[in-house]
Amino acid sequence: MRVIILGGTGFIGRALCVDLVRSGHDVAVLSRSADKVRRVFGDGVRALEWGEDGAGWFEALDADTAVVNLAGENIAARWTRERMDRIMESRVRSGEALERAVARAVDRTGQGPAMVVQGSAVGFYGPQP
Repeated sequence: MRVIILGGTGFIGRALCVDLVRSGHDVAVLSRSADKVRRVFGDGVRALEWGEDGAGWFEALDADTAVVNLAGENIAARWTRERMDRIMESRVRSGEALERAVARAVDRTGQGPAMVVQGSAVGFYGPQP
């Protein structure tokens, strides 16, 4: 399956990409920096450029694609009011951009991706039973 990962160069995204590639999936990372994706993963992962409203990557969304959204401001820093606002805004904006891209894909093909998974700051809550 083709898997597009937003936030693929982050802490969780890197491990997920490696695991998905090992499992034989076609992995692409959506990023503002294609160079960073190439530096982190080499040739094993494709880089897709982030564009306004999904421009440049929404065409890749179809029934054979899964999307994982892990994008957002890094939480590993002192949590000032300004920092918390950036953390929240980054997650809301990436989710909204993904929503617009899926809507464009549906308008284009009549269907969206096979699945969309969104995760956010999963390490913050600590171990859960």
